Amino acid sequence: MLRPLPMEQAPTPKPRSGEPGPDDQPIEALERDLALARAELAEYQALIDELPGIYETKFRHQVQSLAQDIKRLLDERRALQGQLDTGLPPASAPGPVPALPPALGLTEEGSAPAAAARLRRPASLRLRRWRRGLVRGWGGWRAAAILRSRALGSAVPQRARLPLVAAVSALGVAALVITVDGAWRRAAPPAPGRGQQPAAPAVKDPAPKPQQQQDQALLLRARGECWLEVQTLEGEVVVVNTLQEGQQQRLRLRGGLRVRAGRPDLLDVAVGGGPFEVLNPINDVGWRTFLPTRPPTSRPPEPTPAP
Repeated sequence: MLRPLPMEQAPTPKPRSGEPGPDDQPIEALERDLALARAELAEYQALIDELPGIYETKFRHQVQSLAQDIKRLLDERRALQGQLDTGLPPASAPGPVPALPPALGLTEEGSAPAAAARLRRPASLRLRRWRRGLVRGWGGWRAAAILRSRALGSAVPQRARLPLVAAVSALGVAALVITVDGAWRRAAPPAPGRGQQPAAPAVKDPAPKPQQQQDQALLLRARGECWLEVQTLEGEVVVVNTLQEGQQQRLRLRGGLRVRAGRPDLLDVAVGGGPFEVLNPINDVGWRTFLPTRPPTSRPPEPTPAP
């Protein structure tokens, strides 16, 4: 009989010296990732080192452009000031007063009829007409100034326009104040001369008040705890008080008083010794006015008829 030959095991292949084994592959991947991270870190560090220089360059450019803008504005302001100095007309001397037409003769006092009539007008009428003319002139001047400022607005920057507007406004206000003061002095009535004595205003003697009206009083009586306030007809506070049940208070009525209370149904009032009455219903907490009663006028006795 034939015996089977024994099976020989295949030899295990040995890795070469230049080829990596299965355990070396993850290590190589980690080394590659580490190398990439180090390269990126170096690039970021270089950018961080260059950042101050970049900001410095940008700031220098901004400052240079701002300096150029300021210089341009100053040049425009000088040019505008020169235009204003050359464009404003010089102050001219007042011209001669035109002569009156030959048709208008002189009156006996030596003045023209129209001038004499103008002088005879009341000062209030002359001042009123002068105010109307001043308002019209001021409106025209203001409209012209607005049109002129709009025309120059496109060529004048905002910073250079502010001093000009302030100066023109100050001159206009000063001229208006001087003109109004002069016109008011011209329209004021003349002061009395040496021979004229100002009439003293007549002083009227105050009418005597009746004794009964002066002695009248307002009597307040509480039928329970009640807060009250009393004022004059002009709004001056006379008294603010809280009366308990059974308390009374007497006040001089004089020209009249007004009363209000927190519980008007618990406050009784009487005028001049008259009967007491409730101030107001409970739902009416408003003011109630009390005036002094007039004394009865005495009539002369009628004559008896002759028999």
